[in-house]
Amino acid sequence: MIVYVHAYDIGHDRGMTWDRHAHATDVRHVLLGRDDSISMIVERIISAVQTERTIYTMLVNAHGWEATRPTPRGIGIVSLSDLADLSDLTAPRFRPLQPYFTHGGGARGVEIHACRILEHAGGWRMCQVLADTLQVQVAAAEAPQRGITPWWSSTPSDSYGSFEGMRQTFMPSTRAE
Repeated sequence: MIVYVHAYDIGHDRGMTWDRHAHATDVRHVLLGRDDSISMIVERIISAVQTERTIYTMLVNAHGWEATRPTPRGIGIVSLSDLADLSDLTAPRFRPLQPYFTHGGGARGVEIHACRILEHAGGWRMCQVLADTLQVQVAAAEAPQRGITPWWSSTPSDSYGSFEGMRQTFMPSTRAE
């Protein structure tokens, strides 16, 4: 199964299936609320999936806190809601999702589609901690990510859902017992 997790403040591609998954038969969308906590986000994902060992790919469609956007939350962090971020410090709180991922057989793990996550060492740490926590590969990129933009925007659209710029994949460094 392919699971999209859309932050509440994502624009025109919130709730949309990207072209590369247009023919997939089992796609779920989890729309996050503005005031969702990490435990609520985990519960929403589990509720959408329901059965262990069924997530082939989980795509996180969100904003990244970046060096060009000063914020007290830090950089290299994924903004999921006003109350929840994905960082190297919060990644272990997503551990309840681990049994819901498939392993081997070409499983893609987690793709983080958020701007400039790998522009800062904190983003690299977050991706590695998440890979170790969930025991799956985690992919992210350094460049701004486009997403699907409205027809009137000057930013080119990416309805395919690819990574813009250099993509890095993090593998689990430890095996769960």
